[in-house]
Amino acid sequence: MVEPMRSDDEGAGTADRDSPPGMPRWVKWSLVVVAVLIVAVVVSVLVGVRHGPGMHSPGGGSPTSVAPGGHALNGGCG
Repeated sequence: MVEPMRSDDEGAGTADRDSPPGMPRWVKWSLVVVAVLIVAVVVSVLVGVRHGPGMHSPGGGSPTSVAPGGHALNGGCG
């Protein structure tokens, strides 16, 4: 006489064959890196960090103009 299958044995092993493969590790890490960058940008905006092309010049304005030939106009080095 054959014993009936127990309920915990039913479908054992079939879930692995029917389910799609998991997300690759590189995708998970890419999502983590993107999330960290988004959080960093949001925090810098909330804190008030100023950035941009003119932030490295004296006075925070536009950079020193350069005349044709490579000579600085406004008393720059050279």
